[in-house]
Amino acid sequence: MSSRFPSLAVALVALALVVAQIVIPGAAIFHTWQYTVALAVIGYLLVTYATPALRGQEGAASRMLGAGLAGVLIVVAAGIASGLLGPDTERISRAPGTIVPLPDIGAAAFFSNADPQTIASGDGMVSLRRRNHTDIVISPGSHKFLGGLMLMLEPLPAAYFDASDAGGNHLTITQQTGSTFLSPVLLFKDRQSIAGEMQFVGGFELPGAKRSVKVVYFDAEDVRRQHFPVPAEAAGKPVVLYDLFDSSDKSVGIGMAPSGAEVRVGGVLLKATLGTYPQLLIASVPAPIAVLIGLGLFVTGLAGMVVLQAQSGKEARVPRPRGA
Repeated sequence: MSSRFPSLAVALVALALVVAQIVIPGAAIFHTWQYTVALAVIGYLLVTYATPALRGQEGAASRMLGAGLAGVLIVVAAGIASGLLGPDTERISRAPGTIVPLPDIGAAAFFSNADPQTIASGDGMVSLRRRNHTDIVISPGSHKFLGGLMLMLEPLPAAYFDASDAGGNHLTITQQTGSTFLSPVLLFKDRQSIAGEMQFVGGFELPGAKRSVKVVYFDAEDVRRQHFPVPAEAAGKPVVLYDLFDSSDKSVGIGMAPSGAEVRVGGVLLKATLGTYPQLLIASVPAPIAVLIGLGLFVTGLAGMVVLQAQSGKEARVPRPRGA
């Protein structure tokens, strides 16, 4: 039995495994030895068929398929190099308006400023600036390539806070442990088990009111599942739970409010605009040019094999003249 179909099956598996690095960048499995070994074994299987096929031992059609399998081997080699030699995935989260040097790629990441509307719509951006190069602007949902790296954004739960005292005077918000000391935007990067479920948590300080605030973020599904007592107009929206502490670390009030609603807790007025703000993901991926060349060779070889097989089938069906 011809080994063309098993070889095609192996080739398709190989392409799927490598292209997965581009479709789901950043997955930890791509940097494991198991993934590398799997690609190496598949590459060996492809070589065992491509070598005799390229020599024409099974006809012209198999020679074309052999050329296609050689293209798959290029893709496999790019996948192994990315997983084995490429840097581990890096996720960079910073407050709006900050700059992060990225010396490994000779660039700096500029996180866009954010107002309440930016947080609510989740359209914050990150610009990558390199000397003597045009800026790379990464917006939500976009993917940009930089050599063997893919740059994309992942949304993090975020909130833009407004705070005032009982007299309506604006209160300054500080974040002792945040990447920016003075920022009204809180990025929920940490999780904590609450009522048996992991929830996003964060906190900030109100020096003018001598209050520290712990905040728990519940998305719309959490609200529905846990039956939180929220107003009807807040149904289907995320909410935050506030827990305020005084200078002696004593709790002075607990309150809950949906996005955009003002609530009085512990002697201060708080309002949160809830949404998302992006973190930058930098993931190693197979070199795009190698993948394109390999896929091009595979498609060309496969098409050539089909055409030659069709021609061979027609010739076999042509009746020979009697007496020939």
